[in-house]
Amino acid sequence: MSARLGCMIAGADREDQMLYERYGLELGLAYQIVDDLEELIGIDQGKRSAKKSMTLPRIHSLRSGPEETLRMCVDAVREHTGSARAALHSAGGDPEMKERLLMILESMTESMVKRCSLPKPLS
Repeated sequence: MSARLGCMIAGADREDQMLYERYGLELGLAYQIVDDLEELIGIDQGKRSAKKSMTLPRIHSLRSGPEETLRMCVDAVREHTGSARAALHSAGGDPEMKERLLMILESMTESMVKRCSLPKPLS
C-alpha cells in the first residue's frame, strides 16, 4: 500500500499505482520468508532463535527435512522476487528510480538468501 500511496502522491496513473503496489507486496512477502528462515536457522543471532512463532519455514520444517525446508523457502522467495521484478518492469516511471528499486529488491531478498545455509539441524 505504501508504494501505491507514493504513486498516487506523484500523480501516477491507476495502472502504475497497481503495479508498484504489487512490487511492494511481493517484496514484502519475499523479505518476510527470508527473515523467518533466518530466525529458524539462527543467522544474525549466533544461535538458533528461542522464539517459536509459527512461520512458514517453521511449519514446513515440522513436515519435511532441513534441506527441503530451505529449498521450499528459497523457491518461494525467488517466486516473489520474480513477480516483483515483473511488476516493476511493466510499470512506467523514471528508469533510474526503477533501477534503484531493483537494487533494493536484490539487497533485501536474494543477497540474504545466499547467506542461508544449515549450520545446525532444524528442529
